[in-house]
Amino acid sequence: MKVWLVGLWVALMFSPIECTAAGGEPVRLLERAGSAGEAIRLSDLLPPVVTPEMLRAAATVQLGRSPRLGSVRVLRAREIADRLANSAIFEEVSIPDQIMVQRVGYQLVSENVQAVIAEFLKKEHWPVSGVPALKWNPETYALSSSPRLEVDRTGWDAMRQELQFTVSCVPRKLCGSFLVQMPLSAEGMEQWRGKFGGSSLRHGQEKLTANRSLPLLVRAGQSCRFLVQSGGLRISLPVICLQRGRLGQTIRVREAGGHHTFTGQISSAATVQSSF
Repeated sequence: MKVWLVGLWVALMFSPIECTAAGGEPVRLLERAGSAGEAIRLSDLLPPVVTPEMLRAAATVQLGRSPRLGSVRVLRAREIADRLANSAIFEEVSIPDQIMVQRVGYQLVSENVQAVIAEFLKKEHWPVSGVPALKWNPETYALSSSPRLEVDRTGWDAMRQELQFTVSCVPRKLCGSFLVQMPLSAEGMEQWRGKFGGSSLRHGQEKLTANRSLPLLVRAGQSCRFLVQSGGLRISLPVICLQRGRLGQTIRVREAGGHHTFTGQISSAATVQSSF
């Protein structure tokens, strides 16, 4: 009997919390959500199919402070259940093991990112004819609709054959730093060889993968998102970081709930981008 009770306790502790409403199936909370205010509210975690009445009731339930812009907060099922224990809405929701909440605001406009890179290259008199297609995390947000952007650092990734730029908002509190990648063709490689060949990096240019002055964006054991982009195809996969890392560094991650491992580059807070 004692063994059975211990087994039941373990099952309850490590299983998703699910309560069935009297009127039907419970609403499952989102596993990844965004919060636009200073506090995370239950309404931020609801799918779009809920009734207006449930949405209004959920908006009155606070689950803690929102993360800073550009960062992610992970809410555990038990933590959410404790906050909902005295709420009638508790019986209407199903809670995943964990929920990743990101602070959201205004999505950065691609034209503005292109413009700041083009302006930076022109100012530095770097030999480039037009700006090739750029890559960055499209889910990068700012607290202002059209913030001024600036390039903080530049670097060369020899493995990926691309220039990399660390970009931030002015002032910095409007958005977190994010990585912009500019793949080069064989012709472009020849243009840039003198600028980024071994020890010829100029002052202010760095290999981002080795830059320890940047803050840690992910830590080992942290939940994050693995982003794969190829042409018009975009896949997002929840993963667990196996290493800590800074912006631009390459780390290993493991599929959440699985055993497959991947390698990718940290492109923003809690986001690792595919290296293939």
